[in-house]
Amino acid sequence: MTRHTACISACLALLAACELPQNKNGGGSDASSDTDGGGVVRTYSLLLLVDHEKAKSSPLPGPDIDALAVFHDGEFLFAGCAQATLFDEDTNTYPENLHSDVDAASLSVREDTIGSGFLSLAGGTLYCQLPVTVTTGDSLFVWEVEGDGAERWRASFAASSEGERIQAPIHEGSGEIVVP
Repeated sequence: MTRHTACISACLALLAACELPQNKNGGGSDASSDTDGGGVVRTYSLLLLVDHEKAKSSPLPGPDIDALAVFHDGEFLFAGCAQATLFDEDTNTYPENLHSDVDAASLSVREDTIGSGFLSLAGGTLYCQLPVTVTTGDSLFVWEVEGDGAERWRASFAASSEGERIQAPIHEGSGEIVVP
């Protein structure tokens, strides 16, 4: 374990033990009654990362998601997923996907190396139950292992699995998006 990884792990353990205001937030509805400059402030508890890369045969097909983190007003809220599932991955086109095991991918520690525990989307969608609810204006940062090139993905947010999905623009490689 590198010093950087140990530091992040210690910070996450400390944050998990804290009684933060955002941890008290309820299950999240599609939109709260709060407004932000006249607009509706939405709360979400689900994140979907969808592969938008053209098909190519590779042992690392599609975006390779190393870690994700959410920030509120510049303050770190959390990293990773409370529960994650990869679905609709194309195992026929990508039978050699070496990184399709969600349990092996921490999604909370940025290592950015081919040997680290990341997840190759392989034409599929990462379904991520967020540890806390996020709101309009929060920042989501996704780190993608770019060893095989920066690949395209799109984030969508929902209050529940049956709720309306709000999409962010398509993104390429690692980067930050503002929660819609």
